[in-house]
Amino acid sequence: MSVLKTQVFILQTAELGLGLVVFEPNTFAGGVDGHASLTGPVNWIEIPRDKLGFLAFLQQVLDVLELPDPPESSPTCGWCQYRAKSRTLGI
Repeated sequence: MSVLKTQVFILQTAELGLGLVVFEPNTFAGGVDGHASLTGPVNWIEIPRDKLGFLAFLQQVLDVLELPDPPESSPTCGWCQYRAKSRTLGI
């Protein structure tokens, strides 16, 4: 089982439900032995499930992926803006 599938499985079966574990490191400690650590608060952010919305989003993704050529970029497209910014940053 891939790491991603394992994480999804754990999140789906956890009593906490679906969400994000957010770690906000605010302290770095480095030792002379080559070990280091980050410390900070850990929070759980619940994500409400929207199965129909998620399936609609996946359908949109599939519609684009099934096109013979990529669609033209649009200034009102959030994904297009994200990709353009990523390219300028070399990501």
